[in-house]
Formats: sequence, structure tokens, C-alpha cells
Amino acid sequence: MFSFYNRGSTFLNFLCTVLPVLLLLLACTSPLLLNRADPTVKINVRNVHMKRYSSSSTPSNKKESTMFKLYRYHYPYRYPPKGDIALIDFDINADLTSVFNWNVKELFVYLVYEFQTPKQDFNQVVVWDDIILNKQDAHIKGKNVESEYLVTAFDNNLRGVQGNLTLYWDIIPNTGLLFQKSKGSLTVPLQK
Repeated sequence: MFSFYNRGSTFLNFLCTVLPVLLLLLACTSPLLLNRADPTVKINVRNVHMKRYSSSSTPSNKKESTMFKLYRYHYPYRYPPKGDIALIDFDINADLTSVFNWNVKELFVYLVYEFQTPKQDFNQVVVWDDIILNKQDAHIKGKNVESEYLVTAFDNNLRGVQGNLTLYWDIIPNTGLLFQKSKGSLTVPLQK
């Protein structure tokens, strides 16, 4: 009864019983801690660059050259579809330090442009993203930040569209469920 095998088996059974119970209790406290978080988010749009793309188009400045390179990257085939493309320059000041607690492993932060077109009721395009690994880096500041991704639409017509720019963040916990939060919506019209 007091052999090494018996003691090891008892210890492992104890761990296999107690550890899941502790993890479940820890996961249940996460929503309570996240409800206390009060992050501040300020977004300001500097400029919206619009261009109608076709395979015969040539860029007239550096910004259009960047837009065409991104468009060709997302449509790598020989003749990408014709359509409107937009690039948004913005300022961001987001303090997400209050979101971090003992159960937050990292935050995936992304800026989304949400709009409606005649053919599609609801469109969401991620224009910028970042991964925050610790509380010290959770204060995001940026002046005249260029969006990493283009705004395009399925019907290739963005002229006159008005949408909202919103900051979302996904909370990746050490244990428990994933949560998505958002704040800081700003209305951004695209050129006619």
C-alpha cells in the first residue's frame, strides 16, 4: 500500500481532479473582471484616399502606388477586377491597460470599417490590426497611421458610401472563453 506506484497514482488522481476544478473556477472569474474594465478610445480620420482601379490604371503619386500594390497583392491573378478602392489615414489613441488582468494572455486589436451598399446590407473590412502581448504595450498611440488593408466592396462601388470606423479587440485568455469588445465608433463618408 505504501509503494512508489501507489503514491504516484494517488498524487496523479488528485491532480486530475483538483486541477480542472481550479481552472473552471478561474475561468468563471474572467467575465467579472472584464466588466470592470473601462478603456478609452479616440479615433480621428485624417484623410480618405479613393481611386477607381482598372488594369490599365497607372498611379499618379506614392499613395496611389501603395494602393495599387496592395490591390494586386490581394488579387494576384492577371486581370484584377475593376472597382473602387480606398485607403484611410487616421490618428488613434487607445488606452486598453484596464482590460489586462491575470487571465489575459494577449489582445488582438483591429480597426474595422463597417458600411452598407445597395447589393450588400452589411460589410466589414479590417483596415488595421495589432497584437498586444502585455499591459505595458496596451496604450496604442499613432499619428497619421496609414491603413494596412484596402477598403473594397463586392459590387466594386464605394463612391458615396458612409460607414463607421470602430476599434475591436479580442481577448485571448490563459484559461476560459474568448471575448470580443468594441469601442470608439466614428462615421466616415467616402468621396462621391
